[in-house]
Amino acid sequence: IPLRGASWLREEPTAEIWQRVIFVPVSGGIIVGGLNTLRSSIKTNSDGSVSNIKGVFRPFLKAVAASFTLGTGNSLGPEGPSVEIGSAIAKGFGNVFGWEGGKKLSLVAAGSAAGIASG
Repeated sequence: IPLRGASWLREEPTAEIWQRVIFVPVSGGIIVGGLNTLRSSIKTNSDGSVSNIKGVFRPFLKAVAASFTLGTGNSLGPEGPSVEIGSAIAKGFGNVFGWEGGKKLSLVAAGSAAGIASG
């Protein structure tokens, strides 16, 4: 109920909403667990364009997992999600362009700072 925010929890009888209160965060945890398992199964040991695609896909999955965590009412802290998403996007760009060392580190730091600024 987007217009009412979280006030529906106080207004509705508990007997009618307890399934939603439990099911939504649990389903979010299951989805995030699956995304994290998929992310950890992707290895980026090879060279070439396939490694670049895998290198982009892992940070993208991390950002999607953070979004699902927040969207289902679970907690990541006040600025954690925006920092994670900003650094994941920056890391993905670094992997696409094949930057290593200081360039990639500076890009991830800038992405983290952008995440803090947006949060």
